[in-house]
Amino acid sequence: MSQSLARTLLVLGIFAVGNVLAQNTMIVPIGGSNIPLGVVPGERFVEVSGATKVKDGQYEIKNPYPMDIAASLLSQKLGVPVSYEGGPLEYSSDVVIQPLPNTGALPLPSPTVHVIPRSGTLEIHLPVTSAERNAATPQKLIQSVIENHRAQRNPGNFKLVEFGDGEFSIVMESSADTTGQPVKRQLPLDTVISFPAQDRTLQATIDLILKSISASARFSFLQGPGGPPQSYSTIHVTIGANAEPARNVLARTLHIPGDSKMRWSVTPTPNPPMTGYFFTLVPTKREITDARGGLQLQLMVWPK
Repeated sequence: MSQSLARTLLVLGIFAVGNVLAQNTMIVPIGGSNIPLGVVPGERFVEVSGATKVKDGQYEIKNPYPMDIAASLLSQKLGVPVSYEGGPLEYSSDVVIQPLPNTGALPLPSPTVHVIPRSGTLEIHLPVTSAERNAATPQKLIQSVIENHRAQRNPGNFKLVEFGDGEFSIVMESSADTTGQPVKRQLPLDTVISFPAQDRTLQATIDLILKSISASARFSFLQGPGGPPQSYSTIHVTIGANAEPARNVLARTLHIPGDSKMRWSVTPTPNPPMTGYFFTLVPTKREITDARGGLQLQLMVWPK
C-alpha cells in the first residue's frame, strides 16, 4: 500500500464525543479576543501529522492532500472548525495512477488501480507577535493558505466558504478536466436538499443528509471504519431541510449545545470514476498553554 493511500485510509474515522461540562475559562485565540471555552482535561499535545514545523509560526506541508492537512492545522491553531472538501482531479498531470498489488491471495477489485492527487507543497505562516495576532482573523489566515496553494501550482483551485456559527470550509472550486482546461466543480455538500423536520437520532439525521445528497447528485459516501460512535444513536435532534445547501444542514445538525464543535473532511475515493467520497467527522481541538507553560490540546464545545 502506498504511503499516500495509507494516509487517506488512516484519517478515516469518526470520533465519539460526549457532553462536556462548561467552565468559565478564557483563552486568547490567534485573532486576539477572549472566548469562553467548555473545559475537559487537556490532552497531550501533538503536532498535526503531515505538517512540519520550520520555525515559530511557519509550517511546511508536502503531501497529495496538502489542503486537508492545512485545514487540520488551522483548526488546531485557531480553535475554530475548519473543514475540507476536495473534488475530482482528471488531468493526467494532476494525478498519480497506482496499480493495486496482486498477491494472488484474493481476486483484484475492479478497477485495479488507485488514482491519487500529485503531491503538493504548502507554506503556512501564522502570527507570532501580539501585534500580528491582534491583526489576524481566521478568514485572512485561511485565505492566505488558499493563495499559497495557488502560488505553488498544486492541483485544483480552492475557495473559502463561511457558514453556521463561525465555521469555515476549504472547498475545491475548480480543477482541470482531461484536456487541462479548468472546470467548475459542484461538490457533494453544495447539493441543495430538502426533507421534513422530524425528531431523529443524530446518526439517522447524518445518514439522511448523505442519502439526500446521493439521491439528488449521484454521489456515494463511505463513513469511517469502525462505525459511528454510540452516542450518535442516543442523541436526538429535530432537523429539517428546505431547499438549502447540504453543508448548512449538516452544520446545523452538528450544532449540539455542550458537545464538540465538529468539522469534516470530504475526500474523493481513489477509485475511478471518482464519484465516491470518504466522509469523516473530527472534533475541533485547539492548542492552549497549561499552568507550567507546556502545550496541551483542548476540546472546543458549543455553549450550553
